[in-house]
This record gives sequence, C-alpha cells and structure tokens, in this order.
Amino acid sequence: CNRPRRAADSLPVTLLEPIFGEFVDDCQNYQPTDYDNDFVWKLSENMSSFHPDELTRMNVFRHLLRGYGIILHSSAIGSTKYTTDGHLLSADGNFVQVILEGKNEIRSRGAEPFAESILYYHKILKESNAGIEKFRSVLPCIHIIVFGACIGFAGSVFIEKVQCDVLAPIIPLFWHSTDLRMQEMAARTFGALKIAIEKLTKLYSSPIIHLKAEDSLRHPYPQTYTSSSGHIQEFSYDKTQMFRDRRIFFGKTVNDAAESKICIKFVRHYSPEAHRFCASKGHAPDLIAYEPLAGGWKMVIMDVLDIDEGLLAQRPGSYRPLSAMAVSERLPLKEAITCLIEDLHRYNGGYVHGDLRDTNFVVGDDNQFMLFDFDWAGPIEKARYPMHVNRTDIRRPEGACDGKKIVAKHDLEMLKYLFPEQDGREPVRKRPRLSTGEGSSI
Repeated sequence: CNRPRRAADSLPVTLLEPIFGEFVDDCQNYQPTDYDNDFVWKLSENMSSFHPDELTRMNVFRHLLRGYGIILHSSAIGSTKYTTDGHLLSADGNFVQVILEGKNEIRSRGAEPFAESILYYHKILKESNAGIEKFRSVLPCIHIIVFGACIGFAGSVFIEKVQCDVLAPIIPLFWHSTDLRMQEMAARTFGALKIAIEKLTKLYSSPIIHLKAEDSLRHPYPQTYTSSSGHIQEFSYDKTQMFRDRRIFFGKTVNDAAESKICIKFVRHYSPEAHRFCASKGHAPDLIAYEPLAGGWKMVIMDVLDIDEGLLAQRPGSYRPLSAMAVSERLPLKEAITCLIEDLHRYNGGYVHGDLRDTNFVVGDDNQFMLFDFDWAGPIEKARYPMHVNRTDIRRPEGACDGKKIVAKHDLEMLKYLFPEQDGREPVRKRPRLSTGEGSSI
C-alpha cells in the first residue's frame, strides 16, 4: 500500500480499474439519500462507543453494514484456512470482491490492518484454483479498514504483483453532531461504496476473458478514444513501454487501415486549448483526442514524432532535442519561438505554457521546432503552478512557485534562459527525452 514509498507503482489503481476511479468520483459527487444519512448516524453512534475487544467491534460493524445492504461473511474463505473480519466472494467463489479488516482501537496490538487486508487478498489469489495469471483482468478488490472509530477504504489489483492504493480519506466517526460536512462526507463515501460493490458483483458475474500470449495488464485500462468526428477508435499498447513510470505510452490504432502510431499520455491537468493552438501553427504534435477519465485523470492522444538523440548525423525527417543543442545552434530559433509564445499569450484571452524548458522543445529539418508538455498550461490569470515545482535543479523566474499564478512574464523569462547571451547555460537536471532504442518518439 505504497509503504515504503519506493514500493509504489507509477500507475495507480484508478488507471488500472475504472471502478476505482468511479468510486473516487462518487465519494465527491454522490448525493446521499435519507437512507444513507440514517445509516451513517447509526454507524457513528455505535462505532464511536468503546468496545471490549476487536471481535465485538467488528460484529457490530458487520451488523450495521447488513442493515445497509452490504452483507459480508467472517467465515473461512473458500477452501483456505484464512478468516477475515468480513469478506464478499464472487458468485463462483473464485474471486474476492471485498475484504474487511479491523482493530478494536488505533493502538491495538497485532498486524497493521491495511497490510493484513492486502496479505489476505494476496493469499486468496495465490491459493485460488481459478488460475489467476491467465485472466484478462486485474481482479479488483475493495478493502474496508476499521481501526477504532475510524474507517478507511483502499483498492487492490493483481498484475505481476498485488498493488493497493488508498481511495478516500480516513473518516473519523466520532464527529460533533453539528459537523454536517463530516457527516455528508461519510454518507457520500458509503453511498459510493455500495455502488462500487454492485459494479464489482456485475464484473465478476460475467466470464472473465483469458489473456492472449501478447496481452499485458501493465498499461492503463482505456483502449479506445473518441475522434473529433465522433468515431470511437480502438488502439493497442506497444509491448515495451520505456516511459511507463511517467505514464506516457506508445501504441497504434487497430481495426483501421492506417494503424497509425500514437502517443498516449495520462495526466491530472492539461490544456488542450494551448496544445491545439500550437499544433495549428505547426509547432506541436497533432492532438488527436483529449478525454477526461474517472478519478480525475485526463487521457491525451497525440501524434508520434521521430526524435533522434544520436550524437552523430541526424536521421532525415527526425527531430533533435533542443537540450542537446549548443547556444550558437539555438539562436536562429529565438525569434520564431518567442513569436509563438507571444501569440499564445494573445490567443482567445491569453494562455500561458508555464514550463518552457529546453527539454520540452525538439527541432527538425530547417529549424522546424515542436513544443511539448502542456500539463501546466492554461488561461492567463487562472493557471497556477502545481505542487512540487523544482526550483533547486531548474532555474525559474521569481514567483514561479507552488500554487502561484503562472503569468506571461514567467514564460518570457524562461525563454531568456533558453537563449542566454553566451554559451554558459544554467546547470539543469534534464529529464531523458522520450526514447525508443536507436531513436526516440513522442
């Protein structure tokens, strides 16, 4: 469960299973009913009490859940010897949909409940007779974690190993009776839980398709996008993904004559408007599709460019990273790049890019340049810097800090760093460009 931090996978479970992303959205947007509110009030009344032991507390919790329509069993799981504080199996008994694990109080002895619940999930899959490695499914499971009067929720999937992420904030059930915001959060979360369990039940009630030899589950779940004409286009992911850790993937369209190569990027924030403007000027890859996904993710589909990072002669038609070019080679680009950014600042009320480093430019034949990474871009006066802006290794303008507004002046100052007066560039820790072996692509 991302402990220690180095154990975390670059792809969260919300990008591997849509039910988890939809649960996250429902935790924020679900409209509680009087039924949900009554349940949460009873839950608070009972769980905020002190209980003599874990068994009593978990019996009370399961009883309350049963009255809410969520029935969990505390018996041994299938043919295994493992007994949870509660679980829900698929109809055929081969898969576990929900695992409940708890402790009487926060400082109770024994295994940490998150870790214990994940261990049960792993052992159940390991001892399953269903042959889990052959299914085209990440085998999702929701974990309900109780420790005293606090409740947490997590989601697990199985790819090559078990991966688990927390899906919602821990909810303390001992709120003051006037704290309506806390009560509403709890009601939305349990409403979202019921919906997610119904979806998992439906998922496991249908036969799970078997994997083909070339299939992989190590990529996000989307495999279609909607084109500008409204056509739903299927695509596949390449077998090898060198930039999975940055949630950037390469693939191709399928079931069409072209089988075009595409770049698929998953981000939390993106400006399709700024990207399309630069692409319309011939200075960004064509933006094929931009689609919001559940859980706050955005999927960006764009054309692939051939980027040659070789030190020798450049391949015909390929692009070279601006970061690999000396200042004297860059200078002929200064006016054209500056004009593009100034035009962007004037476009439709004004847009800023926010991250104009040399690693975000590539240069092709006849000094034709392309700009990438519109993750920070947005309307002037609205766009703000994200968390964890690197000011230690990367020179940035004054005021380019977490949460501050991205202003046009910052973009223009960053351009000055691209074209210094003399060849003495500021030391920058450069990200590797998107490489695919002998050359690279984006």
